[in-house]
Amino acid sequence: MFRYNNKLKEQCKGGGAACSGTMEGCFCPEGKILFGPDSNTCVSSCCAGPAGEPKQIGDTWKSGCKQCTCDKDTLSVVCQPIVCPTQKPIKCTQDGEVLVNQTVNCCQELSC
Repeated sequence: MFRYNNKLKEQCKGGGAACSGTMEGCFCPEGKILFGPDSNTCVSSCCAGPAGEPKQIGDTWKSGCKQCTCDKDTLSVVCQPIVCPTQKPIKCTQDGEVLVNQTVNCCQELSC
């Protein structure tokens, strides 16, 4: 993720006329950064959700068939496959019944 505030700090290390006095722009309170160069949202971390929206540390969401978290240790998105419950064995005993395997919410589900 592009850290706009940090880029400005790097440009101003040398002092220069553009870095003295009041400057126009978007700035965040101490300890926060702009989510991106075209954003007016201040965040404490740079995790992005599936639609590119900012996510806070500890936020979780489902993306495809994965459970994702904005991880506090890496300050990035960590996704794991969704764990499906173990289904009890099914026997189709009625006339005309056939065992059907279908995917429901990313998990395989057996039914007759």
